[in-house]
Amino acid sequence: MKTSYLMSVLTIASAFALRAADEVLPEPFAGTDGVLSKEEVIEYLLCRGNITYARLMKLGGVTPHAKEQAVAGALRDLEEHIGHSPPFTPAEVRQGQQLPEFKETNEDEPPKPLDGIFKNSRKVGDHGSIGPIRVRAAVEDWSKDLNEVTGATFTFQNNRLSSTDTWNAQGALIYPIIFKDGKVKDEDSIFRSYVAALTPAVSWNIVDVAGTDTGDAEELKFSLPFSLQGNHRGARLRSEMMLTPYYQTDLGFDAGIAGASFTYEPLFQIGDHFDVGQFHSLTGKKSGPAYLIRLLPRLDYSNVLETSRFVSRTEGDDWFRAGGKVELAFRPFGENARWELRGSYSAMWNLLDGANEFSDLIEAKALFWLSENAGLSLSYQKGQTPVADKDIDLLTLGFELKL
Repeated sequence: MKTSYLMSVLTIASAFALRAADEVLPEPFAGTDGVLSKEEVIEYLLCRGNITYARLMKLGGVTPHAKEQAVAGALRDLEEHIGHSPPFTPAEVRQGQQLPEFKETNEDEPPKPLDGIFKNSRKVGDHGSIGPIRVRAAVEDWSKDLNEVTGATFTFQNNRLSSTDTWNAQGALIYPIIFKDGKVKDEDSIFRSYVAALTPAVSWNIVDVAGTDTGDAEELKFSLPFSLQGNHRGARLRSEMMLTPYYQTDLGFDAGIAGASFTYEPLFQIGDHFDVGQFHSLTGKKSGPAYLIRLLPRLDYSNVLETSRFVSRTEGDDWFRAGGKVELAFRPFGENARWELRGSYSAMWNLLDGANEFSDLIEAKALFWLSENAGLSLSYQKGQTPVADKDIDLLTLGFELKL
């Protein structure tokens, strides 16, 4: 009953958690002369098209040439609609992109009610923002482009012959609070730009097989991660770090595990043909096969405050473990194609004295994306869950959702 109730709540919440890109309009990009030069048009198109750092890295880095390449199609379309090359007036850009006419607004006008919750992020101060709600497979994916990650998985099976139900759900609900996002003026800083944020999250991993306790898993984790992400000065490297205090329990709140983890992910490029942390086309074309490699080393400390049948550890058990995760993905029909194959291997070693020194988890998944936000998945998991150390051996066909 508890599992059925939670699944109903998650399904309803996810259905309404619709996310839209922030509104980007041409007027703020116009120079003192009131028009947009070619460089200003390119900056506008980069922002409006939500072109990511990863995309620019694939084109050679954050250079004027790479920026122009990233928006070449949009710039060409705009020139065709307007009838000439830049400079453009903001009104011409609006007409070329079929945007509504500009209207003077009061800067103190309050945001729309859903901004910062289910729609746009809500700006706070000069460099901060909050929201909107994001649904991902893991909390560390909160800042990734939707095209780079997978989502929360929901499955249900009804065996009419035995009158039993099987539920499975895995994912994370995240609410980002960004309090610094911008360039670093200090030339001695290791970062030329960075983002600092708190990302309160609730994540879950639930397997409920009716009529038996074998194979059941209930993990409900509440966390308050601090995330620091920066583009290094003088190097084609981006570092994404996350320090996460957490409390994990089950759906009945019988178990209790308190802990903290530190995760680091590097994103870098070697030459023109090898990327880590972002999709890379094997042919250099969007329609060509593309691969993704992610490396996520991790440290984790946890203490079992209370145990239950969903925790394979004893009360008072302390773990300080080191290890990480390697994730691979392959899109045979192009970076933006619907078909995708993913696999990962996680391993953690206990650095303290204890009987259980090692645990690992193998995951394999085939996906077909119905849209940018939803898809179908066939997945297999075998090993131990990372905190409760619960054995799982699971093959599921499910629905995937990411926002």
